[in-house]
Amino acid sequence: MLGFGRVERKRAALSSMVRKLLNDLEFAGCGGADRRRVFMRLLRMEQEQPDRLRDGDPAVERVLILLLEGGDLPNQELANLTSALLKRRLMTRLCSEQAFKEDALLMELEGDALFSASLRWMWNVDLELERVLGHLRKSLLKRWLGADSRGFAWTRLTADLACQADRNAYIMGSDDEEDRALRNLRADLVKPETITSVSRVLESRMACWAMYRPLAEIPFSKELRDRPLSEWSDFMRPLLSKQWKFVRERSQYFDEISVSRGPMTPTSQAVALQYDERPYHCWDAPSAEVVEIRERLARVNVSAASQRNSAHRSDRAGLLVVGCGTGQSAVDLALAHPKTMVTAVDISRTSLAYAAWMADRLDVSNITFVHEDFRELPQHGLRYEHVECVGVLHALEEPGDAWRILGELMVPGGTLHVGVYSEIARLGVLRARQEIQRLGVLPTDDAMRGFRDQLVMTESYQALLNGLKRAQEFYNLSLFRSYLFNALEHCFTVSSIEKGLRGAQLQFLGVEIPRQLRAAFERRFPNCVGLQSVDQWKSFEREYAGSLAMFLFWARKEDFAD
Repeated sequence: MLGFGRVERKRAALSSMVRKLLNDLEFAGCGGADRRRVFMRLLRMEQEQPDRLRDGDPAVERVLILLLEGGDLPNQELANLTSALLKRRLMTRLCSEQAFKEDALLMELEGDALFSASLRWMWNVDLELERVLGHLRKSLLKRWLGADSRGFAWTRLTADLACQADRNAYIMGSDDEEDRALRNLRADLVKPETITSVSRVLESRMACWAMYRPLAEIPFSKELRDRPLSEWSDFMRPLLSKQWKFVRERSQYFDEISVSRGPMTPTSQAVALQYDERPYHCWDAPSAEVVEIRERLARVNVSAASQRNSAHRSDRAGLLVVGCGTGQSAVDLALAHPKTMVTAVDISRTSLAYAAWMADRLDVSNITFVHEDFRELPQHGLRYEHVECVGVLHALEEPGDAWRILGELMVPGGTLHVGVYSEIARLGVLRARQEIQRLGVLPTDDAMRGFRDQLVMTESYQALLNGLKRAQEFYNLSLFRSYLFNALEHCFTVSSIEKGLRGAQLQFLGVEIPRQLRAAFERRFPNCVGLQSVDQWKSFEREYAGSLAMFLFWARKEDFAD
């Protein structure tokens, strides 16, 4: 009974905290900074007591709806919590509903605020829930084709599922029945009279199509795209903004990105093509917590962060992001250091165009985007106080040379933040890549979707699937390509990292412990802030096995003036 009482007290305390968050959000003056504070508090609560947040409390759902609908936060960080809440509600309903009651379920979902907000503002990260979404999608398509389209009652729900398809980059496959239905739908859309005016019938046709294929693939898409957003229903505008308005805006930035000044190797060209075709990743807002370099370093090594008073001063060299991709980390760095110039480099012009577009949308001006292989940068003579290099070294032909190049790009005493793939953490990914190579699967959209369907439906792949499906990258086609179909992938061990740092005269400072390994770390090193020696890290390396976690660590260029 005493144990039950403690549980109830914790539940009551949590409920009180959630209602405090809700009051903060509903307060009329709750602006962006306040919303971010609420967002961070909810994330911490979800990390500490995930099960209690997922028990169906209406206040939790209301907080999520208000956070998601603002569109100004990194909503994907809430995906696990939201998916769990939706799955809890929908899985039970679908298992108990009879077929003749399915229309009632669809009508209920048509007005479900949390369901709608989650579909429009994040991609799902749960395979069971994905199956439910696939079932709903097929049901809606069949209902549209099997009845008078003027009486189609679920256009809003269909548009929300189309937004979800756009969010997950159309990763879900379709069966033969759905493909036949899509051909019939396309036959309706190809008629010129279809586009004479915006109507509920046209919107329902477009929404049904967009659950399976991008709107750019429908006939007369250019004529439809040129219509003002004000002509369309409010529930269609998020979809049209994502697929037409924002794409058109981003394309204007592409020509402004200067072509690379230096040569690219065949491997670099292949990597650039990969990320031009499928940028990694399309983000909506800066990270929930934008933190200065010194504070980030203090979280893994307090003494290293405090030993150099001159570090990261705006009157010294600027900051460099190597392989910035679509720019979220570069924008975060620029926001954290508004008086310091950030140089963001990548080999994908498409990714850089997205990054420049987002920087303008967020009014971030202390950032320059450069299209170049970072290995060409030392010849320009610029040196930087801090270098970020996360998710880059795996795609180099000779990653060992990169440590020397990174060292050359830093001023003495400058800091380096690196993220590389762990060999032991990605054992499942390596097995999947071997299977892809054995089967000869090409990185085309259809082929990748087909291979993913095999993983999901084939009994012999279930052990492999259980490891792979835990990553968010499994649920977004652009990320899935980088996850399993990288043009080149090297993985690292702690020993190989130690060798690289030593050869480049870089001093190891500490490791960031991934959330999923935090409990194991605290059991092994109860009095440590972080792993601050390579020997400690080596003894902990086996804990990464199968976790999919990156090695994220810090180093410093030796300062011979010390």
